Amino acid sequence: MSTLAAYRDFRVNLRAALDAKGVSQREFADKCKTSVSYINRVLCGRVQPSVDQADEMARAIGYRLADLLVSPKKFRELLLTTVA
Repeated sequence: MSTLAAYRDFRVNLRAALDAKGVSQREFADKCKTSVSYINRVLCGRVQPSVDQADEMARAIGYRLADLLVSPKKFRELLLTTVA
């Protein structure tokens, strides 16, 4: 998998996780101790977080970074089994 594909999958899956858990960008930014603007730029693909930042974001929403790097199809399957 290319680096660009990994970032794309990360942001698509991060958005899906936030939506599934009903967490707003503001709430998520607070959990990550960063700005809403930065979160929005990550989700829109205008900025790529470092591996450490991506790991912190994943943990803030209750996932491992590896969970958010799978294909969006596989992540949707994971969401169906973990979000009730």
